[in-house]
Amino acid sequence: MEKERIYRVLGIKRKISFKDLVKESNTSKSYVSKIVNKLVKNNLVLKKDQIEIIDLKEFIKFWGIEKRNILKRTNYFLTDILFLEDFLSEISKKDYVISGQFVENLISKQSPGNSLWVYVFDKEIYIELLKEFKKKGSGRIKVILYDYHIKYGSFLLQGYRIVALEQLAADLIAEGIFTDISFLS
Repeated sequence: MEKERIYRVLGIKRKISFKDLVKESNTSKSYVSKIVNKLVKNNLVLKKDQIEIIDLKEFIKFWGIEKRNILKRTNYFLTDILFLEDFLSEISKKDYVISGQFVENLISKQSPGNSLWVYVFDKEIYIELLKEFKKKGSGRIKVILYDYHIKYGSFLLQGYRIVALEQLAADLIAEGIFTDISFLS
């Protein structure tokens, strides 16, 4: 998840000094250097006085694909969309951020989408939600025990704590959903 901290800061800032990237991602200098060198090798960033994204769309796509791999090693559970109002009421009392099609459609003022990702950071809260809402089978609400840094750049929209737009785009790509990310440029 530290890798994603670096992607998140770069995606939001677009151009940042190495020192500030280390500080804002809260990761070690050596790890930031390793990830930045990988991004340079993939022609996604330039590394001069500052680290700068070359093409934001390509960077977000790369991040989304990397996120798929991160999610394979993450604890989460699914619950049914039928419980959406109860669930949203319950998480509004917790420390969380949301992402997924639901958020994309909140922003575009369309009807809520099928998927909702809820990131929580406290294992006890995760277990409490798991006990109360986990249902057999699949569901479209994914509750993910995750790194608190995902709150970086988040904001309130219609009473919900939303991930940064760049994070939302990467999450949608990780989910395999087409998203128009031209608005980020």
